[in-house]
Amino acid sequence: MKHRGDRLSGQQVAAQLQEDPFAVCRLGGEALRAGDVITARKAFEETVRALRGLIHARDAETALALEFAFYEAFVKAVEDEEHYERCFAPWRDDMAALGRTFSRPLAPPRSPRGIGFVVHNGAVLGHTEVLLRLLEFRDRAKVEACIYLLDPSCPDLARRARALGVAVDEFPQPAQGVVARLQALHEAFARNGDSTAVWLSTPVLAAFTADDLDHAIALANATPYGLSASLFTRDIRSALHYIPRIQAGLVKVNGETTGVDPHAPFGGMKGSSSGSREQGPAARDFYTEIKTVQINP
Repeated sequence: MKHRGDRLSGQQVAAQLQEDPFAVCRLGGEALRAGDVITARKAFEETVRALRGLIHARDAETALALEFAFYEAFVKAVEDEEHYERCFAPWRDDMAALGRTFSRPLAPPRSPRGIGFVVHNGAVLGHTEVLLRLLEFRDRAKVEACIYLLDPSCPDLARRARALGVAVDEFPQPAQGVVARLQALHEAFARNGDSTAVWLSTPVLAAFTADDLDHAIALANATPYGLSASLFTRDIRSALHYIPRIQAGLVKVNGETTGVDPHAPFGGMKGSSSGSREQGPAARDFYTEIKTVQINP
């Protein structure tokens, strides 16, 4: 096993690259976490070179797999937009050009109302929960919705979508790789005649119009989650009415929902809670395990 201080030369990294570029990518990630900047930089450079070689060889499937491994090893290490740009810039245009070689014309849509929501997997998380809420309140006369699942579906998502009158198109199993999935998606769009594709891969924001404050609270509470909530108002009476009724573990007035004072207890309600609170005075209970000891003479 490689230890900190056991740095590899550029020739050694390149030699490993010839055998397995994915192993070099993992090596770079481990070196980065261990603080071995020199080895990490060499692995980074060699992985980029291998990735560009795969793109130029038109091996899209392996290139996409290595790009994902690269993201896990190097990109996620630093949460900074400039860092992301530096990581992806060396091959982004070439990868986009390779992707365009798979482009095929779509048949004319059957209706401008057809919208396909593409979901990477069928897990019911925050962003898919928001999608279901949006579909529940959609104008059915104007929107013909279909959910396209690229990965195996969580049965609950498909069941809840169909209960809302939304069609669900799942990628046929067994899985055959990213390229095959995208080609199947193209065929499904052509078959269903949807005119618009919406890729759902990150948390999304849904905006609803409420009749009054109580209606807004009811809309906000109509979800199985309750981590944080915020109200912007100039009326202190509205704030005092809102605070005890909103179902969230962190409630803010005239402040964004993100961020928490480390001196105050933190935790959610409903599906956003483990039933405990951490930070502040509550941290003492959170990080304490009580043991009862009884000694008899």
